[in-house]
This record gives sequence, structure tokens and C-alpha cells, in this order.
Amino acid sequence: MVFTAWFMLKDTLYWFVLICFVVLAFSVSLTPILYQHPTDVFWAFWSLFGELDGIEDRAKSLVWPLSTFARFMTYFLCVLANVLLMNLLIAIMNNTYEKVQSDSKTEWAYLRVTAIFEYDQVSALPPPLNLLTLPYYCFQWCRVKSEQAVFSARRKSFSGHVGDLDSGSEEEESWLFQEQPIFTQRDLQE
Repeated sequence: MVFTAWFMLKDTLYWFVLICFVVLAFSVSLTPILYQHPTDVFWAFWSLFGELDGIEDRAKSLVWPLSTFARFMTYFLCVLANVLLMNLLIAIMNNTYEKVQSDSKTEWAYLRVTAIFEYDQVSALPPPLNLLTLPYYCFQWCRVKSEQAVFSARRKSFSGHVGDLDSGSEEEESWLFQEQPIFTQRDLQE
């Protein structure tokens, strides 16, 4: 939720820069037409909130082409800012929300796997009783080491057969194609 609010605040700041640019552009173009002695260009910002402050009366007092142009541009500013730019803000925030939601599923899965690995490495019993599991872990360690020793011995015996392949004799290579058991009777007795 905090990430969503932070990213939406960043989107709102970008949108505010865009709307300031649009409002300033309209204000700079309309202020010399509407006011004989321009002093303030921020009137267009307040027009976004419906505060036209006599703009209509000033536009009526102008000659016909300028009066129509000034009214049209003022209404166009209100429509552009209030409808199009507000919908743009809503779309940007919706996109940000969807992106945060999709990323949250991935982050949730990562945190879950991290918790599982953390609890997998910890004993199931609390600290005074975890000494009871020590013989079990020692037995597991010994079993793994013995299996590694058996596999390394097999690997060494197999490497001797691979060395025979360098001679190029077909009789010596025939042992590769014969069916041989994986475990011999001697391995099973050990």
C-alpha cells in the first residue's frame, strides 16, 4: 500500500508539471488578449476550478474575432484540463496500481520462499530440545558421506574404462553396449 501511494504521488507530480505547462501556455496566449495591462498569468490555473473571475465579461467587450477566439480558448482550456488531463491522471494512476499489484505477487512469492528456506534450515524443536535431534543429523551426515565415497569409487573405476577407448579397439569398446547392472552383488552387500 505504501509503495502504491508513493508511485502514485510520483505520477501526480509528473501530471502536475504537464498541467502547469498546458495552463501556462493558455495563460500566456490569452492574457494579452483579455487584459490591457497584464499583471497576472495565473488566472488560467484558477479557471480549472471554475473561477473564471469575469473572463466572460472581458471577452464580450472585445471586438468580434478576438471575443470569439478568447471565449473558445477559455472553454477549450477548461475542457482540456478538466476532462482530458483528469482522465489522463486516472489512467496513469490505474497503470501504476496494476503494475504494483503484479509486482506484489512476485514479491510475495519471493518472501514466502525465503521464509520456507529459513525454516528448513532451523531445527523443528526449540533450543533445549534440539540436542535430541543431533544423533539423527549425525547419522544423515555419515550416510551422505558414505554414498559420496561409493559414487567416487565408481567414477574412478569408470574412468579406467574410458581410458581404454583411446586405443580404438572394437573389442574393448564393446563393454559400453552390453547390459550391465547398475549395482553389483558386492555393492548391495556393502
